Amino acid sequence: MNVRQARPGEFPAGVQVAVAAKRATGVPFDVDEATLRVALPARQAAANRVWLAFDDGVVIGHALVAVMTDDDPTWGPVTDPAVVSARRSGRLLELGALSVHPDHHRRGVARELQRVRLLWADRHGLVPVAAAWDDSPGSTELCRQAGRPVGVHPRYPITLFVLDRRTAA
Repeated sequence: MNVRQARPGEFPAGVQVAVAAKRATGVPFDVDEATLRVALPARQAAANRVWLAFDDGVVIGHALVAVMTDDDPTWGPVTDPAVVSARRSGRLLELGALSVHPDHHRRGVARELQRVRLLWADRHGLVPVAAAWDDSPGSTELCRQAGRPVGVHPRYPITLFVLDRRTAA
């Protein structure tokens, strides 16, 4: 398996991985596949970086990052000092939309995508945060390994994490 930054022409392969993961896990529960097929390309286009994981040339994982604005409704209510400072200085980085094709779950793909994103955040002096659906134990554990909970989503059953603890790769 290898992970590399995606070119825009490769984004549709990441969408297909996300749709397959949604079909297998049901997460996110409030978004149907048709909506995901429309919303994810918009998120990819707005992202600072998109990474794809490959196995024998086939895309098996997808992840992106996006610098958050100070007025973001999800992170605005969080009072953790690291999040507040990063948000006010334009250094808050959302690690969002990480998906692994269900045929490749439990093989370290998500961990490698997360590692690459955290390295990128460190290199750019950004404070990474992530939102993990409470009914997604894999996502929640991945966030707990690299950080700590700092709040809950104002609308959905999602725990918000600041990823300020680095683990060995």
